[in-house]
Amino acid sequence: MAVAAYTYDKLPPAEQEALPNEGPIVAVLEWAEPDSELIQSD
Repeated sequence: MAVAAYTYDKLPPAEQEALPNEGPIVAVLEWAEPDSELIQSD
């Protein structure tokens, strides 16, 4: 799949800067599924 080979590191610098920081995204995901850590650790 072509999308799988296209990573953040391969983006042009301007595109990397346009993307949001992962911190707020991770915080929202953790808020939405607070028990997901228990599921992943099994």
